[in-house]
Amino acid sequence: MTATTIDYFSAIYSDEENTTDTIYVYDTFIILWIKVSDRPSPEYSCQVRINDTDKWHPADFLNDSTTIAIAPMMNLDPYTFYVFTLNCDGVVENLKREYRTKIGRPSPPQNLTVEKNLTSVLLTWSPPLKPAGPDYYYRLT
Repeated sequence: MTATTIDYFSAIYSDEENTTDTIYVYDTFIILWIKVSDRPSPEYSCQVRINDTDKWHPADFLNDSTTIAIAPMMNLDPYTFYVFTLNCDGVVENLKREYRTKIGRPSPPQNLTVEKNLTSVLLTWSPPLKPAGPDYYYRLT
C-alpha cells in the first residue's frame, strides 16, 4: 500500500480536456481544489483551515472513488488576504496557499450630512466601515 500524498491544492482548476484554467476566487468566497495521489477508502478525509483559526472546514470528494475534492470557503470579506492550510488523513506535512479575495461593494458611507442653501447642496460623509477594496466610489441619484 502506498502512502497518500497531496498532488494539488489550489483555487485554480485545470480542465485537462479543454486545457483551460478557471480561477475560483470571488469577492466573498473561494473554491479550493484538492487532488490526492491515492485515496484508500471513501472515509478518507481532508480539511482546510483559514488563517490559523481553530476551525477546520471539510473538503468534499466529488464521489466515493475519486481523488479530487473541493473545499468552498464561504462568507469571506472582500479584498482580504487569507492563508488556507490543508490537512489530509495520513499526510505528514500540511500545505498552505495564500489568496486575496476580489474587490467587492463597499458598505454605506458613514455620518452623511447635508447642508443646503438657495443655490447649492453640500454632501459630506465619512469613509465606509468596510471599504472592500483600495478604491470606492458612490453614485448620487
